[in-house]
Amino acid sequence: MISQMRMQENYINALDIRWSYNHAKKMEKICSNPKLGYRTSGSGAELKTGDMLAETMRKLGFPKVYKDAIKVDAWEFNKAELTFEDRHGKIRKVQLGAYQTHFVTSPSEVYVPIMKAVNGIAVRGAHPVAVLLTLLLPADTEESFLRELMKKANEAAGILHIQIAGGHTEVSENCSVPYVTATAIGSVEGEALFENHIRPGQDIVLTGQVGCEGAGLLATRYEERLAERYPLHMIEKAQAFLQELSILPEAATAIKSNAGAMHDVSGGGIFASLWELAESAGVGLAVDLKAIPIRQECVEVCEFFGISPYEMLSGGSLLITTDNGEHLVRDLKEAGILAAVIGKITDNNNRVVINQEEKRFLDRPVSDEFSKIKGENL
Repeated sequence: MISQMRMQENYINALDIRWSYNHAKKMEKICSNPKLGYRTSGSGAELKTGDMLAETMRKLGFPKVYKDAIKVDAWEFNKAELTFEDRHGKIRKVQLGAYQTHFVTSPSEVYVPIMKAVNGIAVRGAHPVAVLLTLLLPADTEESFLRELMKKANEAAGILHIQIAGGHTEVSENCSVPYVTATAIGSVEGEALFENHIRPGQDIVLTGQVGCEGAGLLATRYEERLAERYPLHMIEKAQAFLQELSILPEAATAIKSNAGAMHDVSGGGIFASLWELAESAGVGLAVDLKAIPIRQECVEVCEFFGISPYEMLSGGSLLITTDNGEHLVRDLKEAGILAAVIGKITDNNNRVVINQEEKRFLDRPVSDEFSKIKGENL
């Protein structure tokens, strides 16, 4: 047993995680839909990705690399918009649609995939109108769990003022935990926002406070452990963070204030999102660590588990680039939204977080702090 564990440890230590991450990111760029990044079954992008993987395997020294032909229902997804005329004769354009998959340990966690899917289209300037839910459940799932999960899903939809327009439910012997996939649908008036609106000299504005999503999940899943150190009211406050993941008001206000681009903060935390924001536009950035807001409950939960709140799931926060950060912050605060200017876009490739005299150069993110906790997956 010890030998097997040592073999597994040696294998993991030999993995080049950063190289694997970079290669996966290259694969993301091969897509059949330029707006949403989808790579559909049997599409030209899917075939091109297969060629890329085969070539990579050959370069790595695999002696025999084969591509077996299989038959699939191939389809291309060339457009992400549906245009129609509503009952009042107005032409509307519907954006189809960001999605999120999440495994849930309690019905209340269904808030996470719904709100994050909706956030995904909101940062492109779309107005969400509906969500589709796909549930994959273990064979021993009780009906009471499903009823409570759908109750919470409807609560989330009510908060967001959207409908649950349909979906699919399936029970599988191969599924050990419940999985929820949410696909958001929204309408766009005017042009969608993309990273090419980011320019050197722009201010970087952050809304909300970082680490709340991860802290909320940990407080929900480990309430008993946390209760050994912290009072129940603090834990319940952290659990409530999961109901505050929507960035719709923030995105709407940013669009009215002529935002350059938006990026919802999620996996890997604020550090990963800052790197992704800069990388997507080929620019640099300089950020003041002390300007990044963080809740005390989040600090306490992270301290308990020995993880960094700056590199942990941070749904509910939004990064915005703009020519006038103070003006945007003022507009956001007038809308009742916490916001701060945390840095600037620069004309080099350095992604720097400054903490008084110290500088940290952000590197390509590898994993979220949340996944460092034994038994947790993203």
